[in-house]
Amino acid sequence: MALKIDKKYFVVFGIVVVATLGLIFLQNSFSGYAVLELNADYHEGEILDGVLELSLNKGEFIPASTKVVFENSEERREFDLEDIVSEESVEGMYYIEGKNLSGEGVGYGLMGTKESPEISFVFNVSSDDEEKITEEIVSGDISADRPLVYNLEEGQTAELVPGSVAIGSKTLNDEDIDFEILNGTVFVSTVYFEEEEGFGADYLSSKDDSGDSEEEFWVLEINLSALDLNFSAGELKISFVYNDDEILSLSSVLQESDIVEIEEPVLLEVSEFSSQGLTEDERQILVQKFGDVSVVTTRSEVLDGRLIRNYKLGDYELVASYDYDLDSLDEQMERDRVNFLRDLVRMISEEKVISEDVGEFLVSSDF
Repeated sequence: MALKIDKKYFVVFGIVVVATLGLIFLQNSFSGYAVLELNADYHEGEILDGVLELSLNKGEFIPASTKVVFENSEERREFDLEDIVSEESVEGMYYIEGKNLSGEGVGYGLMGTKESPEISFVFNVSSDDEEKITEEIVSGDISADRPLVYNLEEGQTAELVPGSVAIGSKTLNDEDIDFEILNGTVFVSTVYFEEEEGFGADYLSSKDDSGDSEEEFWVLEINLSALDLNFSAGELKISFVYNDDEILSLSSVLQESDIVEIEEPVLLEVSEFSSQGLTEDERQILVQKFGDVSVVTTRSEVLDGRLIRNYKLGDYELVASYDYDLDSLDEQMERDRVNFLRDLVRMISEEKVISEDVGEFLVSSDF
């Protein structure tokens, strides 16, 4: 598949397709990132009616002071999130997976759970002689899925320090861990676990051993009809902004139709591509050019059985089309991501050659 790279012009293509079809329906599978979904009924000259939904994974938490911005070519309307939702705000640590969001305060989200906390303990290692001289104190941490193995030297033995088993400042019973010595090796394990609730990366839903997703999404609804939004037909962008940083955004086209639009960001770190076809030199060229940024997919939609998907890095964008029912769809998308990055490397390298200094002509002369 030959795909040309250019700056930004692919976006125009996407908008034209949407405007022609009128009805937009995107089939996305949730990946764990926050998702915006617009379900609206638009008639030009009338108030926009419908619902804007923000789906958060358990463990994600968005600030109540987040700005919700609606804008098109003619008008911009801005609201505080806490003023346009009916949900009660709670205290927590701000976190949206894949976003640079930090701080704590009031906001919205559903606490996730963290299991199998680390259990700390201490044991003495001593020489096996008449004086039983203690040589060092060893401390360790284990969890239900991570035991500890410690090799003793010849003539050494070990003994758990009574009362040293704990989770943080909470003391547990010594029997909550298994402390065994076998053939000169200390084995420490446990089946003990607790569930702790909170917000952040450690509290996100995960996948079980079978690979089935255990993610549970919590939906925050915004009633659009209560916002008195009256936009002219054309592109509408909805953004969630906190501290001048865009957390999430969704672009749609307003026209005489029902609108169903979903925007789900998928982040792919540049560093990951070193193991997917790029050499280390190629990866370094990208890092030097773009810094610590990510390849982002901001458009993913099914139109007439074709998946239209983009890949963006900085100001550069690639839009590709795929047979949505193709068995090798994931492989094709992966190949296009790598080819997109490799084309960028080639372009950057050519720019460097064109602008290369020619030292032999850097001389001075008399008038």
